[in-house]
Amino acid sequence: MRTMHYARALTRLGNLDIAFRSYDQHADLVASIFCHKYHLETIQHPKGALRKMYYNCKNIPYPITCFTGTEVKRMVHIINSGYYNNIVVRYLRNVSSLAGVHKDHLSKIIVDIDDVMNNSVYETFFEHSLNPLKRMVRSINKYHVYLYQRLALSKFKSVFCSGIDMASCMTGHSRSFVIPNVYTNEVVTSHTFGEGYGNRNCLLFVGLLKYPPNVNGLKWFISEIYRKFSDRYADAECLVVGRDPCEDVKSICSEHGNIELHADVESLVPYYERARAVVVPILAGGGTRIKILEAGLTGRPVLSTPIGAYGLDLRDGKDILLFDNSEEFMLRYEELSNREKYESLSQSLKDVVTKKYSADAFENALYKVLT
Repeated sequence: MRTMHYARALTRLGNLDIAFRSYDQHADLVASIFCHKYHLETIQHPKGALRKMYYNCKNIPYPITCFTGTEVKRMVHIINSGYYNNIVVRYLRNVSSLAGVHKDHLSKIIVDIDDVMNNSVYETFFEHSLNPLKRMVRSINKYHVYLYQRLALSKFKSVFCSGIDMASCMTGHSRSFVIPNVYTNEVVTSHTFGEGYGNRNCLLFVGLLKYPPNVNGLKWFISEIYRKFSDRYADAECLVVGRDPCEDVKSICSEHGNIELHADVESLVPYYERARAVVVPILAGGGTRIKILEAGLTGRPVLSTPIGAYGLDLRDGKDILLFDNSEEFMLRYEELSNREKYESLSQSLKDVVTKKYSADAFENALYKVLT
């Protein structure tokens, strides 16, 4: 979604090309918006400890992407010819594709960091392990990720989703910028969802259901919080909606008769209409939670962990309700029994999303980076 916001804004300035990795699905978008495409081949990171150490020595720590093939060479050659005015790289881990760009053209490169890899996002790439050798290799790898990130930030313009992310990288210099994430979906923005206050005690969780932070957060929420919630409210429901549910999600949802799992749905509208509140129980990760922006436009209040609301300029108790454990969740949810509080939270979050996280806000911030 963020990639397409870049594309729509940049097409107003001229022709646009795209480079994408072999496992990305860009067929429709390449045909409709982009003039030329570079299909970049990736090299899989090794699994053995020694080979991983070798890649670290080459300054290609995991999960930095390695690229190869003639398309990479062709792309770099055209950049070095001066053909492009601006080059936007989505995700820091893809910068290695531009290793051959001449220093005269480095000022044209803008790296959209998105997720700061040396924060809690880094841990999401690995399963928990007590193996001392694995833990040592991961620590060394994380240090090399930090070095890679620091080198990239010193060479290129950098863009972050939030000021919090930018501050965490200590990049307050003039070549670092904030471009907020936005949510623009005409199906949501044009629909009237009705009043949520009168709904039964129905919670809604939305997200990619194979993404580790979503899976782990949902499992924690159901086991530690939802059981108590269900005991207190006789009409309790929880709707879990998203793409590609993993076996863990299917299993834990099936253990409760009042939890409904809805996979790969065509529209989220009916689920927002049923919901009384949206929950974002994320315990790790980074970036901006698009689901909070979406919920704000539907008029449903959001209860989130602090990490779940990371990167958004929201006020606890005014725009959103934050919780860290089951006791806090129950207390915060109880606040929604007051109609005035419910409606105030819903309207305030909607106003913030409309003003600060709109397409216009995104484009205005981008144009400041380009000038």
